[in-house]
Amino acid sequence: RFLHGHRLRAALERERQLGGWPQLARYGNRLALLALFIFVLMTWNNVFWDFTWSSLFNFRGWFANVYGTTGVEVFGVLLDALAWEVFCLLIASIIVVFGVMWKLTMLDLHRLCDRIRKDGGETDWSQLTDEYTQACARMERLWGPGGMAPTLTACVAMLLISSLLSVATGTTLKKESLAAYNLMWGILTGGLAVASVLLMALLQSKCTSPRWSKHSILNLAVRVSAKVPCAQRLEHMGFKDCVLRNPTAVDLGVLGLVTMPVAMALFRVFIVSVPFLATFAASRTQTT
Repeated sequence: RFLHGHRLRAALERERQLGGWPQLARYGNRLALLALFIFVLMTWNNVFWDFTWSSLFNFRGWFANVYGTTGVEVFGVLLDALAWEVFCLLIASIIVVFGVMWKLTMLDLHRLCDRIRKDGGETDWSQLTDEYTQACARMERLWGPGGMAPTLTACVAMLLISSLLSVATGTTLKKESLAAYNLMWGILTGGLAVASVLLMALLQSKCTSPRWSKHSILNLAVRVSAKVPCAQRLEHMGFKDCVLRNPTAVDLGVLGLVTMPVAMALFRVFIVSVPFLATFAASRTQTT
C-alpha cells in the first residue's frame, strides 16, 4: 500500500526534478540485486536446507524420506513452500522500499551539507533553517506514523524475536541439521535487523553527529561559526538550535527513537554473538 502511496511518489518526483534521478537509479539497481540475494538466501535457508544438508540429490527420495508420499502430505509441503516464498518476497519488497526511502532522505540531507560547504558562514541562515524544517517535514511524511514507521516497527521486532527464538531453539536441539539450520536462521534475521537499525541511525548521525569525520549538518554549521557575519549570528544560533531540537531520527514507537548509540550497542552484541554461534553450529555438525 505504501509503495503505491502518494507520499513516496511525491518524494521520487521531487528527486527527479532536482536532478538526482541518475544517482538514485544506480543506487536502485544495486539495491535490487541485494534484495534478490537476500530473497535467494532466505529461500535456500528454509526450503532447501534439509535437501542440501543431507546431500541427497534425488528429490523423490529426499521428499519421501522427509515428508512422506501421500497426497495430503505433498499438498501440505507445497503449500508451506509457497507461503514461505510469499513471505520472502514480502521481506525483499520491504528492503527495496526501505532502501529507496533511506537514499531519498540522505540525498536531502546531503544537499543541506553541500549548501553549508559552498556558502560557508555567509549563507542565509534563516532560509537554511526553513529548508531544514521542510526536510524534517518530508522525512516525517516518509518515516512517521502515517508512513513506513508501523511497518518498520513490526519488521524489526519480528526479526529480533525470530532471531532470539531461533538461537534458543538451535542451542537445545539434538539433531545436528535442525540445530545448524536454526542457528543460521537466527544469524540471518539478526543481521537484517541490525543492518536496518544501523541505516536508520545514520540518518540521525548525518544530522547531529559531533564527530569531525562525519561531516554532519550540525558539525558543518559549527565549523563555519567564525565566518558568520555579525548580522547573521542570531540566525546562525537559531539554525543550530533547530537542528539540535529536531534531529532527523526515526521513531519506531514502542521500540523507541533510533539513535547511533542504540544502534552501535545492538551491533556490538551481534558482532560478539556471531562467531560464538557459528563455532557452536560447526561443532554440532561434526558430532556423530
